[in-house]
Amino acid sequence: MNDAKAVRERGESLGISFDAVNSNTFQDQAGQAQSYRYGSLSHTSAAVRDQAVKHNIECIALGKALGSKALTVWVGDGTNFPGQQALADSLDRYLESAKASMPPSPEGWRMFIEHKLYEPAFYSHRGLRLGHELPRHQGNWVPRRTAWSTWVTTRPA
Repeated sequence: MNDAKAVRERGESLGISFDAVNSNTFQDQAGQAQSYRYGSLSHTSAAVRDQAVKHNIECIALGKALGSKALTVWVGDGTNFPGQQALADSLDRYLESAKASMPPSPEGWRMFIEHKLYEPAFYSHRGLRLGHELPRHQGNWVPRRTAWSTWVTTRPA
């Protein structure tokens, strides 16, 4: 998007606001250096994870320009078969990447994580360990589960 200000103004003129911006770390884009074929935020390659985090940070900047207050991330980083990946290590990489995606966000921003339970690569899935909480990141972000399948990350008041 080349002119977020113009899009925001046009939306406002139509009575439309931008609640959340969606990142796309599940589908390769033209000219992208790394592939998300085997995951993004939990990929075994630090270069792929870094690319996904950078994309999320870019989405936050765009969302800020649009007047948004949230980032939605669909995490398609799962496995198809038992033993395909070390699940605990993968979850650790995912949590680290999710934390790295949020610190530059403006005050009051939230991160929504979208789960699609019946799509490919969902034998195991990073965000589905019910009751698991993301660790506090430098005292800034306090993740909490708001429904059985949605995590919301907010700054403490």
